[in-house]
Amino acid sequence: FFISMRRQPLAGAPVGETFEASPAALPGVPAGTIARGGQLIVPSAPLDERRYVRQISATFVERFSSFSNQNDNAHLVDAEALATPRMKRWLGTQRQTPGTVYAGVTTHVVASSVGSFDGNRAVEAIDVQEVRSTPTSSAVSYRHGRVELVKEGDDWKVDGVYWE
Repeated sequence: FFISMRRQPLAGAPVGETFEASPAALPGVPAGTIARGGQLIVPSAPLDERRYVRQISATFVERFSSFSNQNDNAHLVDAEALATPRMKRWLGTQRQTPGTVYAGVTTHVVASSVGSFDGNRAVEAIDVQEVRSTPTSSAVSYRHGRVELVKEGDDWKVDGVYWE
């Protein structure tokens, strides 16, 4: 969920401490409000799921597609947190071979849009910039693809990534 910061101090809030307000704790402060360092952090309107789908897609693609031959496949562990069980099994087949001479890829999502969305399934069109680096060279390329997501309980998970 999103939060918004109000810059006015919260009367009676201990500075430097974090706590969640209950209706009886601080009259006039909405339940679920969090005070941190004397400032209010109030949950905003309900999450726009389409925006969330875009964020999950971009985060997954950047985590999965940014790696080096010297990171012990940490990019796969990072991506697993956003993947369905089926996608996690596929990620397990994508391990990179370690190398003594550095080679790596840095991926940035440069554009994305929700292609379809029905509340339980979504397809996100995605464009990325990839920078492939070695100690002696660097090359930039662009790719277009799609990310397929499914809703598992309250969470959106990536179920597939397909490049053109």
